[in-house]
Amino acid sequence: MTGRVKILRFDPERDAAPKWREYEYPYEPGMTVLDVVNYVYRHLDGTLSFSYSCRNSHCGLCSACVDGRPVLMCREPARPEMAVEPLRNVPVVRDLQVDLDAYTRREDSLRTFLERVMERGQGPEQVDMEAFAAFRVASRCVRCLNCVSRCPVYPADPHGYAGPAMLVRLARHLFDPRDGLNRELVACDEGLYECTGCGACSTVCPHDLDPSGVIAGMKVKAARAGLLPAAVSDLAATLPQAGSAFPVPRGRTTFLQDTPEVVRARGETRGTVGLFVGCLINTHPRLRRVAESAVQVLSAAGWEVVIPSGQVCCGLPLQEVGLGERATSLVRKNRDAFAGLGLDAVVTICSGCGHTAKTFWPTSGGTLPFRIYDFSEFLAQSLDGAARDLIGGVAGLSSVTYHDPCTLSRGQGVREEPRRLLRLVPGLELREMAEPDRCCGGGGEVPLTNPALAEAMISHKAGMVGDTGAQAVVTACPTCMRQFAGALQKKRLPIEVLHVADVLARSLERR
Repeated sequence: MTGRVKILRFDPERDAAPKWREYEYPYEPGMTVLDVVNYVYRHLDGTLSFSYSCRNSHCGLCSACVDGRPVLMCREPARPEMAVEPLRNVPVVRDLQVDLDAYTRREDSLRTFLERVMERGQGPEQVDMEAFAAFRVASRCVRCLNCVSRCPVYPADPHGYAGPAMLVRLARHLFDPRDGLNRELVACDEGLYECTGCGACSTVCPHDLDPSGVIAGMKVKAARAGLLPAAVSDLAATLPQAGSAFPVPRGRTTFLQDTPEVVRARGETRGTVGLFVGCLINTHPRLRRVAESAVQVLSAAGWEVVIPSGQVCCGLPLQEVGLGERATSLVRKNRDAFAGLGLDAVVTICSGCGHTAKTFWPTSGGTLPFRIYDFSEFLAQSLDGAARDLIGGVAGLSSVTYHDPCTLSRGQGVREEPRRLLRLVPGLELREMAEPDRCCGGGGEVPLTNPALAEAMISHKAGMVGDTGAQAVVTACPTCMRQFAGALQKKRLPIEVLHVADVLARSLERR
């Protein structure tokens, strides 16, 4: 069988810009991408430049992007049709060969070797092997830089943010109980709190060490060492008692204050669900409509909606900066608010809250007495034929693009459900942007700790939205919505920012 591979070629001495060249090769099952590239080099074009060494995924040298995804060529199965290009976010020397000199120099400057401060005793050193668990995980890094190629933060601030690979290298020593250097301080200087926690790096790590999770663990160590960024210090101190990460604007009331705790179903009742609102939607004057839309849609679909007034912040802001242990009181209040109500499910309309409730709440008090769903996830599963018949067209809205929140797509694995709901709306065209799951810069409390970085990230993403020509960008996260609203306004793009619930509520109004 004849296979075809496109390789992005670039010779700085001859080419003004990279260009694709296509080659044919004898495809056989079991071949790797590296086998194909080697065949092209040996039989078709000896000028092709690329790197490899061990052929066993341990050296990390053969990294490249295959069909847009960073991989190790030596372990990635070849396909009859594929495109190979160099890693992104890394300088290219020639063809698939990238320049690692700057990265190596920066790593060397961070003293990424074991630093012993105290002299060992005469006898064998006694160490706690359990303390080496996180160290062993970080030690699996092979410096392939796949994570850097995928990271949305690094290209926005390559000098301030060292990138996930460098932070994992630091983590190897930060988690080593034998190391005596103040690695937490070094990590903070290298942009530890610039990581948005989007998790993109963890999806491409060839050794499954979860760089995003490792960095989250580093934030816990830094917070315990008293290295919390000043911009979030007040929030961290007051949130457990205040119960909300956002203040109520003067002269305003919240959604929870203005809404009855029980909203009856329209027509025959299918069951009862609880609605977790979230701090931002509850307090923000222009975002509270998301909660109103969600209640309207759920009620129209036959669900009785219970909205406990005792619900508080989910704890995400504390968890994002390494202070999850301070959020246990918030988790307890939310469990108490929804427990014992006989709910079929608890529905969240903020993807960050939903991810926190699904992953963090059970670790802070045991198994939850209720099941948690994202709004799109729940509705896509529960809509029956009669409920779908209620959905009509949306006046003045014929095209939308969808932005995947990090905490929904990678955090909860919910990707197709929002799109499925949008496709139910008659006459509404869904236009996919270039990178729908690229982080908008709103996570990790980065808009507080580094507003310029958050603005640079959302500006790039807003450009992708504008390129689609859609009339609105739809998402499932209020933080993303706030990011987009500001960026689109600055770019003077007349594009509306909507929640999935907003679109469905408008479609109901047409019936």
